[in-house]
Amino acid sequence: MDKLVVTSMRQGAGKTSVIIGLAKALNKKAGYMKPFGERLIYRKKKLWDYDAALIANIFGMEESGETMSIGFHPSKLMSMLDEEMTKQKLFELMSYAGNKKDLVFIEAGKDITYGSSVYLDALSLAQYLDAGLLVVASGNEDTIFDYIIFLKKRIQMEKVTLRGIIISIIYALIPMMLFSPVLALLSNALTLAEASIYWIGRTVLMLWTALLLALQVKEIHGYEVGETVRNILWILFISAMAVVVAAAVGGIFYQAYNFLNEFFRELFAYV
Repeated sequence: MDKLVVTSMRQGAGKTSVIIGLAKALNKKAGYMKPFGERLIYRKKKLWDYDAALIANIFGMEESGETMSIGFHPSKLMSMLDEEMTKQKLFELMSYAGNKKDLVFIEAGKDITYGSSVYLDALSLAQYLDAGLLVVASGNEDTIFDYIIFLKKRIQMEKVTLRGIIISIIYALIPMMLFSPVLALLSNALTLAEASIYWIGRTVLMLWTALLLALQVKEIHGYEVGETVRNILWILFISAMAVVVAAAVGGIFYQAYNFLNEFFRELFAYV
């Protein structure tokens, strides 16, 4: 049986979506566990981690919240379990999740370090369960490069097997990456009167990418369509207000500077 710990360098990178996609693409009998639960929900008269409940619902798993997670509150886990007891609990979860399965996904906490105080961070999970590590990365190219260098150094120290790094946002940018060079080459053959062809193509690419980014936000956070639209509009509104406030503050400082400059120039002229 293969075991894979799925983690990320920061919260909201899309671990659960990656697990769902891999489980469907691999077409194997897959189990799932999330030892350190985060987002609590109440379902079937029991407390569940939101991601665990989502996975169980999508794949029709019969496991309950107790057989997918050890706990939710760090302070409670620290007072109840030491390292050896935590290992024992992990083995118990694995016995449930891995029963008659070809592959078990172990989803770590919100980032790679979350759960270190209770021995449930991603690297500890990979060590205790003898599992490979899959990292989901998101951000700009500089941030992702820093993540890769950090992982290379850290994983060599911890002697964990790195199975791969998935850059989650890259798929949303594929239309721009593939077709922007084509448009750039095409623009060299177009006349000024045909410039509208270039701008129509550019607009289609931007709208396509924006749609993929919106779908990414929806899948990563488990939003409904309405929630996705509402949150994106809210983010755009806040961003616009931030620009307006920055422009207003900048204008005030500029006017104050001009006033003081003219004031002191006249003052020194009379003196």
